[in-house]
Amino acid sequence: LPQALAGFFYFDEFDSCVFVSLAEPPPRRSGRLRSPSLCDFAFLPANTGGGALDCCNGLVLLNSWKASGSKQRASYVVCNPTTEKWATVPPVPEPTQARKICISSILYFDPAVSQHFHVVRLLEPDEDDGLTEENLF
Repeated sequence: LPQALAGFFYFDEFDSCVFVSLAEPPPRRSGRLRSPSLCDFAFLPANTGGGALDCCNGLVLLNSWKASGSKQRASYVVCNPTTEKWATVPPVPEPTQARKICISSILYFDPAVSQHFHVVRLLEPDEDDGLTEENLF
């Protein structure tokens, strides 16, 4: 049976991934729609936390921070909210150059080509405008 549409994702003017729930009205206090967080995905493990970074063809890329000793390390979870299936992406490697910053994490998934998804992280050195494609999962 077809499922009812519960909501949808879109990118706002700040390039943030925003979830619009059709099941409940948007909060009135700020007038802005809320950004999705992992609490919207109750089927994910309880120790997962973070927010939506990207979406593509029904899959959602979520940022998660996990404790690694005294530091927090970024990790990613890709999930399908319709089927409630999810997968963790292999650990994010440390940048190869000092002071590189991640400017974007992109999810690519084309079910007509493959059942596998890809995550690309774009890193930019802190000192110059050079853009490098750093990690492909």
